[in-house]
Amino acid sequence: MVLRAGRLAAAAGAALAVVGLVDRYEDWPLLTATLGPTAYLFAADPTEPTSRRRNAIVGHSVAILAGLAALGVFGIWHQPSATVVGHVLTSQAFATAAALATTLLVLEIIDRHHAPAAATAVLVTTGLAQPGRPLLGLVCGLALLIALSPLLAWGPRPPRD
Repeated sequence: MVLRAGRLAAAAGAALAVVGLVDRYEDWPLLTATLGPTAYLFAADPTEPTSRRRNAIVGHSVAILAGLAALGVFGIWHQPSATVVGHVLTSQAFATAAALATTLLVLEIIDRHHAPAAATAVLVTTGLAQPGRPLLGLVCGLALLIALSPLLAWGPRPPRD
């Protein structure tokens, strides 16, 4: 169990460190909250369907599209981020609920489950990954992490207890 935990921590930590260093030195907002759970799945259970790269790509893509659609439907495309205002606006709360529900509905229908995509929908609709540079950074950070995913699954995988 300790060997497995160490491998998991080292793999996920190293992947996020790489993304964080690229973020820092390229001056792009690549390191977002959705990367942690995605890295965890890639490292902890790389053979599970939810950890497949295809599911991650489809899941996050659906979440981004659902989030952008919700921004348009609720008329909050240019609203400030919840961190700027200090709380979510009522319209952001409803947009988040709609984007999350849409993401879950679509991923269930097409059988491409990837739970961290739910975080992506929240990031988009609360303005933490606003359309423009922040959203492009999120997409590029995810692309880099997905490219690193084979390395996250590398190494011995002792059985779970």
